[in-house]
Amino acid sequence: MCKKLFKTLRHKLMGDGVYKVGVACMLPADISDSIRLLELKIASQTANEQGLSQPPNITVKRPFEVDSLQILNEFCRQLRHLASNIQSPAISYCGIDTFPGGSVFMAVEQTDELKILHDKVLGLCADFGAVPDEFEGKNMVFHTSLALSLNTDQQSAASAIAHTAQCIRSRVVSSSLAVLLWTDVGGWIVIANAPFTTR
Repeated sequence: MCKKLFKTLRHKLMGDGVYKVGVACMLPADISDSIRLLELKIASQTANEQGLSQPPNITVKRPFEVDSLQILNEFCRQLRHLASNIQSPAISYCGIDTFPGGSVFMAVEQTDELKILHDKVLGLCADFGAVPDEFEGKNMVFHTSLALSLNTDQQSAASAIAHTAQCIRSRVVSSSLAVLLWTDVGGWIVIANAPFTTR
């Protein structure tokens, strides 16, 4: 698996192409590990591993495309600069919810701090040609996905499992702002980690 992923990335990053990327707040190791264990439990009991295709995170900018490695590198550089001038945002999880289409997620309190961060990231992404979609801006729902592409029975089971986890009502401070790259082999992987200014 690791060798196949490396070959895929090497092929993709050696030349130009279309890069599907997103931006997310990353989490401290302890809460990230707790969420990953919850995702594994859900995957095991629903026989659906789609939720494991990304590291635990809070979406700040939904996926968009850049069309060259040079542009991707410049975007990562500017995101690092942006993050270095922003205080680490506080994250308050407030329960479990679902999206249409079979997703189960940990709900995040929709704070002004996160909304301001979202607007700043959207502004940066706009400089690279990314247009906000219908679920961003005033419609943005900050969350951490636990399971994706579930049928009705799987979604009910996943929600029931998630409601038993202690981490669903945690309060943490985000560690960094990350650029995630979609790969067909490894799902979403972090290619740039931009630390926030410490609170």
